[in-house]
Amino acid sequence: MMKRVKFVGFDLDNKLLYNEFRMKLVVKKPKLENWILYITLACYVIDIGNLKYVIAMIGAITMFGIAFLSKSFNNTFAYEFKCFLFSIIGLTLITIIQQIINGFNSYAINEVIYFITPLFFTFAYLQVNRGIDIDHVLNVILLIYIINFFIENFSTLSLSGLLSISFADSYSPYESGLPMICVVYMIYFFKKNKLVNVFFLWILNYITLKRLSFIFASIVLAIMIIRKLFNLILHTNRTFNINKKISYIIVIFFILLPIILYSLLNDDFQQWFYDLTGVDIDVFMLSRFTRMEEVAHNPDFINTGLGSTTVYLTGYYQSIHTHTLHDNFNLHNDIFKIFIECGLIGTIIFTICYFKATKFKPFSVLLMTYVFSEMIVNHLLGAGTVAFWIVVYLILYALSRPTKIAVEDKSHRSVHCRAVRIRI
Repeated sequence: MMKRVKFVGFDLDNKLLYNEFRMKLVVKKPKLENWILYITLACYVIDIGNLKYVIAMIGAITMFGIAFLSKSFNNTFAYEFKCFLFSIIGLTLITIIQQIINGFNSYAINEVIYFITPLFFTFAYLQVNRGIDIDHVLNVILLIYIINFFIENFSTLSLSGLLSISFADSYSPYESGLPMICVVYMIYFFKKNKLVNVFFLWILNYITLKRLSFIFASIVLAIMIIRKLFNLILHTNRTFNINKKISYIIVIFFILLPIILYSLLNDDFQQWFYDLTGVDIDVFMLSRFTRMEEVAHNPDFINTGLGSTTVYLTGYYQSIHTHTLHDNFNLHNDIFKIFIECGLIGTIIFTICYFKATKFKPFSVLLMTYVFSEMIVNHLLGAGTVAFWIVVYLILYALSRPTKIAVEDKSHRSVHCRAVRIRI
């Protein structure tokens, strides 16, 4: 039987602290929405094919139905949801205009679905789960990823395999999508001030090496250690902070970056880079330079908005390599992809809306900066990334929640509990 807990005689000034205190004392049975979340993410982690998209959409619809029937719609994650949704609507409208001008591209529908599925799924989940213990939920999700990693690599994990990992060559026999999950969780645990967790994820990040993820993970770990040493030596309690002006500079940088990349897509820059380093820039960028140059300067490329670069590159590479007829090819640079497909206006809308969703809070800005940095070298706005974005949205929600200390400092009020009577 589930334990029943009764509270009598609370005099609490702060409703948020009261809800958190009550939630910790009440023993709850597992919720349906939590099982939907865990099963959906597990389907993406183990990759069960196209069925995972169906499961995610069914899960989102189910939770929206529960929220509607129970009338539990509230302001939880509402501001962030509006920011992300405005960005998706803006890019979709630009795509419609492009298709009216240049012709229809059905793959754009897929792209929009990849955008909205994780957003609506997370929003529906947070609407239904009003008493969510976000820390517990995020821990379970991380455990799913870690268990899957060890199951997949159990037979190949060895000392020789670990010693073969090379940062210079960006090689690991255990490479996967886990490094990106590790970094977003490191930022989350950074705010929770859990150095052991951060250090463990840093090691796991190195084992599943991706260069950019490992660099960012090392920066997060270094900042956390330096802050702890600084506070220990000076007997202070300084918290991590990013000045709002710096946040604006970061936004401007990601808006200007694709323009700069576009201007460098020429033979002169490629030769200059080779003369300077002795390395072909296309080899250094793992063929990304050629892909960007192909869609930027080839007159055969027809821009029909979202998805047009993927459709074009897939056709282009399949015409060269007949053994890749069932593969999709993309730019592996979503920052440049948005710029090419939706223009400068699309880039501005996309960048500003996504950073505005952080409310320019330090840890949230750090999280979004990392995600945008990954989008310079990775394809995060497409097939197979729904689970990643669900995790990002949940962690963004967790980072936006005030801690008890912060709430008390802000309100300058203490919590008074006159009496507590617990009956079981």
